[in-house]
Amino acid sequence: MIRDSVKSRITQAVLDQLPEQSQLELSIAAKSWWVNIRNDGGLRLTEVGKLYFSLAEIEYFDLPLDYKKSITKNQTTWNAFLMELNHKLTCPYYLGKNIAGGAHIRLYDSKVAMMISLYGDVYDYVKSTKRRK
Repeated sequence: MIRDSVKSRITQAVLDQLPEQSQLELSIAAKSWWVNIRNDGGLRLTEVGKLYFSLAEIEYFDLPLDYKKSITKNQTTWNAFLMELNHKLTCPYYLGKNIAGGAHIRLYDSKVAMMISLYGDVYDYVKSTKRRK
């Protein structure tokens, strides 16, 4: 991971917010927090990344995901949708399951969460946005 990438800046900012007893090195955190550690691999968090974001008390917003709705609405596969998220979401996010078994996306940016809410759901938002650079 290149030091001046978006991921490294986000990782360092979260590390700076952690209590002192849970400090990690940047390289170890970067490898364990992100699903794809390459700089162009998207900002999807692993379970460990979600845990450290919670420890740092980073604000988040949970929005529901409906896999079947995604396929019927967009005529695409789940994997293609995940690739679109990697290219179009500009904030860290985590994909998880609710207690009831439904899926959700956890966003760590209030502006993106608000925009998705205005569009109606994450699928319409992703469909209408351009790829990030």
